Amino acid sequence: MKKILYVLIFISIATILTIRTAFASLPGTGWWSAELIQNVDSKTANIQLTAYDSSSDYEETISDALDPGELGVYQPWNFTEMPSGFSGSAIVSSDALIRALVQISTRITNQGVGDPDTPQYAVATYQGTGSPGNKLNFPLVKNDVNGLSTTFYIQNTGAEAATATATFKLGDASDYTYTTPEIAPGKMVIFSASDARDPGNNPPTSGKFGSLIVTSSVKLAGTVAEHYTSETHATLLLATRGFSEGDSDTKIYAPSIKHSYVGRSSFIYVQNVGSDSISVTVSLRGLQTISGNPSCVGNNYDSPTTSVLAGESVSFDASTILPIDCVASAEIVATGTGEKLIVGQINEFFTSQYLTDNPTIYQQGTSYSTMPSKTATTVISIPLHKEDSNSKQTGVVLQNISDTDATNVVIKFIGKINGVPTIYTSQPRTISAGSPILLYSVRRYDASFWNGPAMTPEALGCVDTESGCGANGLFGILVTSDQPLVSVANESTFPIESPRIIQDKNQYEGFNLNPAP
Repeated sequence: MKKILYVLIFISIATILTIRTAFASLPGTGWWSAELIQNVDSKTANIQLTAYDSSSDYEETISDALDPGELGVYQPWNFTEMPSGFSGSAIVSSDALIRALVQISTRITNQGVGDPDTPQYAVATYQGTGSPGNKLNFPLVKNDVNGLSTTFYIQNTGAEAATATATFKLGDASDYTYTTPEIAPGKMVIFSASDARDPGNNPPTSGKFGSLIVTSSVKLAGTVAEHYTSETHATLLLATRGFSEGDSDTKIYAPSIKHSYVGRSSFIYVQNVGSDSISVTVSLRGLQTISGNPSCVGNNYDSPTTSVLAGESVSFDASTILPIDCVASAEIVATGTGEKLIVGQINEFFTSQYLTDNPTIYQQGTSYSTMPSKTATTVISIPLHKEDSNSKQTGVVLQNISDTDATNVVIKFIGKINGVPTIYTSQPRTISAGSPILLYSVRRYDASFWNGPAMTPEALGCVDTESGCGANGLFGILVTSDQPLVSVANESTFPIESPRIIQDKNQYEGFNLNPAP
């Protein structure tokens, strides 16, 4: 019997849309998604991907077989009966271990240079949900805060229809609640803070932000999308999945935190998902190599300790903790006398001054989820890495979360060069205890980085055009270590200073594997 491993919500894993319609509740038009499913097992994975339309009885299943390590990419055209205007969810099952991502974009103008008269270049990437829960937590809610709002996508992964109750904690004396319509198995519903009401039946006012808790009698998966409240052409999208019970811990990690690093700064949102009041502290460790501010290298920076009530969130601005031009990793710790469980989300934006000084930079913001200490392993899969592939570049941050130096970190880049399977392997690397390292433009690294043939622009056949290294620049990454690691992958246009195409930034968390494939 096949075991369901991942649920896909349009913006939780799988939102599948046609090019002919806007995705519900998001600004702009032409929303489109691709589902990326990786076999992380040592045997062939026979997968089934079932799409569920939210507004009709349409349901369709496609099947495929993936070799060990192979990445399968599935788009609306793979579903032969999918109706025009589809907006919905999906569930993928497999007889082997898999991991899944979704990349959602405004596809009409996101392929190539875009149309300057309709500059739709919003894009986001997020993980699929492998462990649905009866309770989902979201550390960040925005109700038209500085022109930004959040929309939530909640999927019923159970076998029976059920409703879900959303409780918004927005800093007022009373909570705001919303009960969804009945959700059929496999399907999803969409709502935002503006749908909720307080006990006096009043909606929240604009400018409110806080946290969200969603509960149901059935197992749920969910995704949050942050976007401009009103926008004719979509230029910004941030998305992460909701946190179920297994995603919380006393200690959580965020591999990439920035203060005006290449114009980008981070904001940390931490939610108390336990039943007692707690205190939260953010400890930051600068990159162990020189990249940006040399005074930041390997140094520690701590936030003030902040109290957080049950269910609520607290925010930290990295610019108040880190020196300027610094990139660091975060260890976030909850303390107190009762239940101490937290989850977190990281938002990263280009500063307004940087965008003013660099008017051709169209990348605005992105987000990712923190990782609980208990899920960290010595093996990480990063399914999608780009080396100037169609003017897209991926930077990867690896964070050693242990108190011991990791002295045997090996990074494998697995791809195809002119259709021929190829693996580039690093020499064993050292990551200091508690520290992060950055991997970026590895095709330009010195030969001493590599164990065996070096990845080079010449080997990839890179040219200085929009295609760059093309399909030769696409890789999956497998990292093995002697100490537990966590990671995040950040995709941006390349070159960043004068991009050849128009696209927003996007990033996703690496997958911790146990056992190793």
